[in-house]
Amino acid sequence: MDTLDFKLSGYEKSIIGIENYDQYWCNVRLEFKNKNFSYLEESDILQKTEVKRLYEMLTKCLSNQLQEDTVLYFDEPDIEFVLYKNKEDNLHCVEFRIFPCIDEGGYTEDHYSIMLYNKEINLLRDYLCELVKGYHF
Repeated sequence: MDTLDFKLSGYEKSIIGIENYDQYWCNVRLEFKNKNFSYLEESDILQKTEVKRLYEMLTKCLSNQLQEDTVLYFDEPDIEFVLYKNKEDNLHCVEFRIFPCIDEGGYTEDHYSIMLYNKEINLLRDYLCELVKGYHF
């Protein structure tokens, strides 16, 4: 059975403007396990603005508002999300990609993919909603 644990810390209330958007990083604890693979990483890989953008795009995905398949890249290359336009009634799909660092900060195109569907997308979006609710960007 696959397990995924995705937690953010350091998401503190503050006003973010154009001049300081890149000063606010969140620590991400990411753990994924299945019968063939175990991965654990914890580092500052998402900016607060990126967390809000992820929340907004997951909301669009669940509301059938995506015009096309969309890849969410972030400043740090550790993770990305591919949000697929809804092709069937109420079946939403997001691919969560993990790009592990192989040596001294080097990355390759190799990645691990975890498919998220309605239940998991809702859980992630609701978790992010609690973080971003009431914050101003």
